[in-house]
Amino acid sequence: MSYLTLYRKIPTFLKTVPLLSQCCYSTKSNKRDITFRFEEAIKYLRALTLGREYANFSITVNLDTVKGSVPVRGYVRLPFPEKKQSRICVIAEGQAAQQARQSGADVVGGKDIIDLMKKRVFDYNICLAHTDSLNLLKDVARILGPRNLMPSVKHGTASNDIISLVKTFKGTTPFRERKGMISQVIGPQSYSDEKLAANLKAILAGIRKCISKMEQKRKPRIKHVYLHGTHTIGIKLGRV
Repeated sequence: MSYLTLYRKIPTFLKTVPLLSQCCYSTKSNKRDITFRFEEAIKYLRALTLGREYANFSITVNLDTVKGSVPVRGYVRLPFPEKKQSRICVIAEGQAAQQARQSGADVVGGKDIIDLMKKRVFDYNICLAHTDSLNLLKDVARILGPRNLMPSVKHGTASNDIISLVKTFKGTTPFRERKGMISQVIGPQSYSDEKLAANLKAILAGIRKCISKMEQKRKPRIKHVYLHGTHTIGIKLGRV
């Protein structure tokens, strides 16, 4: 069946699947619980994004969390990453800064980078630091924290071995829970279904691994997973 044929059938389909925001927040027990296999869902979403080359496909993972618990956060290495690679910033000085540049860090510096952080200038999505430079980040901790950019030894984003640290995070994608949900792009429209499925499984595996390492008594669990495209509905997936 062609995507054009699927597109003609979408009006009926839209009546049975609630919008993504309703899927994530609705608590009505009388709402129909409709789920689809990934292979089915991606066909409908490709039909909805027909003619939009810029469209991306994403997932939203709905978590069952405890109020006030530590948010789920971590990094995952996708088997088929996008062309737009993650940019790494390293807070280091002296020899450590030189080692970071040689290891492939995109932005390296000390007080000059801190000044840009105070101005809310960020052209990177992963921030690492040498342990000797952590004291420089005290003034911007409240700025970096909500952006999931605050380095710490506990989360493995600060170390005295800066070469290994950069190599570990080079090519990874960060994720973080916000209000009980994790939203993550799995790939552009040009990716095949197999590549999108592989990225989806890698992200879910990374989230589960992160949850398993949490020390709290009651750990979060994955409740629902929704697949959606750019400006499309969210389709609830079955067992993934």
